Amino acid sequence: MTTSDSTFNGELLSSIFRTSKKTIQEYVREIERNNRYRSVRGDIESGYILDDRSKLIDLYDACLQQDAHIRSVIETLESQILGDRYMLARINEKGKYIKDVQNTQKIQGSQFDKIIKGIVESKLYGYTLLEIMPTIDPKTGKLAEVNSIERRNVLPDQKAVLKRQGIWGPHWDLRNPTYQRNYVLISSGDLGLFSATTPLILAKKFTVANYVNFSHTYGQPIIHGKTVSESNADRKRLANEIANAAQNKVVVTGIEDEVDIKTFTMSNSE
Repeated sequence: MTTSDSTFNGELLSSIFRTSKKTIQEYVREIERNNRYRSVRGDIESGYILDDRSKLIDLYDACLQQDAHIRSVIETLESQILGDRYMLARINEKGKYIKDVQNTQKIQGSQFDKIIKGIVESKLYGYTLLEIMPTIDPKTGKLAEVNSIERRNVLPDQKAVLKRQGIWGPHWDLRNPTYQRNYVLISSGDLGLFSATTPLILAKKFTVANYVNFSHTYGQPIIHGKTVSESNADRKRLANEIANAAQNKVVVTGIEDEVDIKTFTMSNSE
């Protein structure tokens, strides 16, 4: 468990990250939690933390860290979108777009890429809160600072940011005019696309782990040695010869001794 701080309006935020040993049961609990919130959100009063998705974000991050396929897909998607060029424009009286050269130059930098990435991630995670500072870098003439606020501290449906994850007070209301100029909450309106991939990744991880354990226990072939001798010394000798065969590649047996391999068969249902 690691504690990390980011900032909102210049103040530190306290967040807790739990991305190890995630299970399908945790995912089910978080979906049930969200269903309860959606069922009663029309009757809630301010002061209750109900739209807390921090544990769901932990599940999303854990799957993104542990599944190479989904991670490569996201990397490819982001590289394609960030590789496009964007511009700011206005519409003239004929309905055509006229490029605003001066303002377009402000967004041609790494800070604007954070905005595009935040929009993409809002579809994956369900929401993104961006902090867009109005200052321009005097050296480059581009946006000076854009930050993505830690999702674990954001309650997207209630439009609030918590100073300490999981604790209502103190908090900031994003509907306050003070924050509306520099903070943009992008919400997909649902739990994000990761809500569909997370249970599959968790199930796949534990299915593979169970298969490996089963194979280790039952999938290895058994070498069966037979000897007509009833002497324990002869039987131990044959057993030692079989055990050493993996390294020596040679097994010496008596004339009437036998060595065979026994394997366990598995049906599809097993």
